[in-house]
Amino acid sequence: MEISKSVDQQTKLRRQRVLAFIEVHAAALAHQGTVVASFRRRGGQIVGPYYRLAFRQNQVQRSSYLSNDMELVAEVRTALANLQKPGRDRRVFLRQKRVVRKALAQCKAEWKRALARRGLRLQGYEVRGWHCPGPRAAAAKGGCGGQESSQGSLHATVKESQGIAALKQDVESMTR
Repeated sequence: MEISKSVDQQTKLRRQRVLAFIEVHAAALAHQGTVVASFRRRGGQIVGPYYRLAFRQNQVQRSSYLSNDMELVAEVRTALANLQKPGRDRRVFLRQKRVVRKALAQCKAEWKRALARRGLRLQGYEVRGWHCPGPRAAAAKGGCGGQESSQGSLHATVKESQGIAALKQDVESMTR
């Protein structure tokens, strides 16, 4: 009975020591660190696995022995995963952001090509190149859309035409 108590006490002490080690080195373990399994050779036989928590600090490897207690190993792996989760989530977000930006650039390039086929151009997210007749021709025909601004110059409004309808179809097919 005494032996089991001392083993339980050793296990509790080891658990406390390891969790204190994790707290002290939390900043370094948040960026890197792992639970490592190793095997030993005794009397010609391979024994193990024995586990340890390992990481590098200032180019020096540091570690804490975990023994072969699988409960402690699982607890340390969980604690380590919780410490490293924000960094892992950030890397996943940045990777997704790069993918989205690349897809956006490809869509804009495709959109530019479709606009160029119609004699238009893309400036930012605005389509440019819609032209209406000059002021004299527009005045003779009743203006470009028939609207005037407060300065007296003619204000262009876009009317639906076959070219615009074809452009809309191209844009719709790109967004599907």
